[in-house]
Amino acid sequence: MAVTEVEASLHQALRAARGTHRIVYDPLAPPMLIDHDDVYRYVASRDVRCQEGELLTLTGITSEPIWAFWREIMFSKNGDEHRRLRQIVQSAYTVPEVKEDRGEIRARALALIEAFADGAEVDLVGEFVEPIVAFGICNRAGYDVTDHARVMRWGRQATTVFVGLSPENQQETGDAFEDMFDHLDEVIARRQAHPQDKVIDRLIAAHNDGRMSYLELRAMLGNIVIGGYATTQHALIWLIWYLYHHRDVLIRIIAEPELIALAVNELLRIEPPVAATFRTAKQDLEAGGCPFKESETFMISFLSANRDERIFPEPDRFDIDRDNRRQLAFGAGPHRCLGASLARAIIEEAALALFTQRPQLEISGADSEWSPTDGFRELADLHIKL
Repeated sequence: MAVTEVEASLHQALRAARGTHRIVYDPLAPPMLIDHDDVYRYVASRDVRCQEGELLTLTGITSEPIWAFWREIMFSKNGDEHRRLRQIVQSAYTVPEVKEDRGEIRARALALIEAFADGAEVDLVGEFVEPIVAFGICNRAGYDVTDHARVMRWGRQATTVFVGLSPENQQETGDAFEDMFDHLDEVIARRQAHPQDKVIDRLIAAHNDGRMSYLELRAMLGNIVIGGYATTQHALIWLIWYLYHHRDVLIRIIAEPELIALAVNELLRIEPPVAATFRTAKQDLEAGGCPFKESETFMISFLSANRDERIFPEPDRFDIDRDNRRQLAFGAGPHRCLGASLARAIIEEAALALFTQRPQLEISGADSEWSPTDGFRELADLHIKL
């Protein structure tokens, strides 16, 4: 289905629901909070917890090695366990730390763009977006990998756990995780013998001094390499799509490159790459005006909250000058996205490089195709003519 058709139907339905309800029900999914204030409250509340395996159960996944990864990653931890793991790695993903990477990201993006032949049609996802996202994430981690296609395969397979898998697809995803584990074991052994001063080496040191187990170490390495792959990729694709369709904004950004940060903020509001997440009640509580018992799970819609007209006037308008500090694309509270600063850096530098070098690019076809999944917002393709 075309992007414009999906946008109109989906957001119209959410807007209509917000007019009379704070929560919506789907017989095939947990109840979902759609009011901005409810979403903000419960994405950050200490009365709820993140998924500790329920999501895999909901999507029908019961086998290793997917469980072996999921139960050890920071996303699946809560309370003291989550704080312990986050404190080990969070200093490496601050704005000042990530600022050091911007020049390298920009240089790599420019090199990819220079390889495009004049007048050619380019698969922008495969030839630009995927490799620059993989490079940015691996470079920050200190993960020296020349086979970015391998990393991208792990990232693509990791996102499938959110959509429910057939036994055959579970096997394919499991194989990808096994391949990742085998490779990370080799990387850890190599870096133990020849340490550097990178994120990976900080994590290995934390394992060596007893702050994290080996399984946690391996899961954390896997998580930082593939955890932001899909979301950063989708956000960058969406930004390119929106800037192309809003030439007035693009002209301003080319003249004043610092405005790219405002454009990314607005893109994350209007098109958050993660549409929704889950929370589980730690005790009996009320959310969205409805009671939930301890251990009951509900969904939280970032997509609805970020276009709540009571918070963001004319919410369907792409307006880089609006005050969107209350947008929730990266979540909030203890589980706010750890890699937010890195994701912004990759998206900003890649988009600037593309449009400053190829300002006259054209998106091929009348409209890109929509590829919906449960939880992620993505375009199936984005081809350009140079």
